[in-house]
Amino acid sequence: MPPGFNGVCAPKGLPAHIREGLERACAKAIQSDTVRHTIANTGQTVRYLTGTQFQARTAAEYALNGELMRRVGLSGQ
Repeated sequence: MPPGFNGVCAPKGLPAHIREGLERACAKAIQSDTVRHTIANTGQTVRYLTGTQFQARTAAEYALNGELMRRVGLSGQ
């Protein structure tokens, strides 16, 4: 199965203390037995990323997919 990703998105310019709180809550949530059990039962793996890391990964994925679309002759409308 190809890798995918999920994340929590927040508005640009979110105050740092709120962003940091969300990151802490997400990091804690993926350690819970319930989340781990659900992940294991759906064949997924967890790779926790901070907001900055997730943003970089999303940008890289977007760029790669755009390049692949150009190579096969697809264009955005």
